[in-house]
Amino acid sequence: MPTKKLTEKGIISLKHPEKGRVEYWDESLSGLALRVTSGGRKTFTLSYYVSTDGKRVRQRATLGDFTPDQERDGKLDRRGIILLKLASARSEARSLLGKVEDGFNPAAKRREREESVTFRELGEEYLKRWAYPRKSPKGAREDQRRIESVLNPR
Repeated sequence: MPTKKLTEKGIISLKHPEKGRVEYWDESLSGLALRVTSGGRKTFTLSYYVSTDGKRVRQRATLGDFTPDQERDGKLDRRGIILLKLASARSEARSLLGKVEDGFNPAAKRREREESVTFRELGEEYLKRWAYPRKSPKGAREDQRRIESVLNPR
């Protein structure tokens, strides 16, 4: 994993690997890396350590994809991924490292969010535990229709 002084022009000129991915670690900010995939995607990541059960465990947080366009900096792309210029990525990384020092773990927060109950699951649970056992068949079907059409439209 090469370490280099990341610059806007340098990132733009980086070639993507034939296979897999390559990480370029930033010389000026410890933990910040630019991950370049064989598909040409350039993503900023932050590597940090947290204490878990008395052990230091390495974690990684994805900050966002690189954009050379000033007007798109900090905005979401069509996939919902934040776009960042190098200066914004460094600023975000410093902010996140400060939070990590205060005990915040972004990876744990992400896992918690991914494991939380979705609205769709909540609706299914309601139908199973409440609507079908306690309501008339017509009332339960009406609840299901409302959940599917209004609360969980496709």
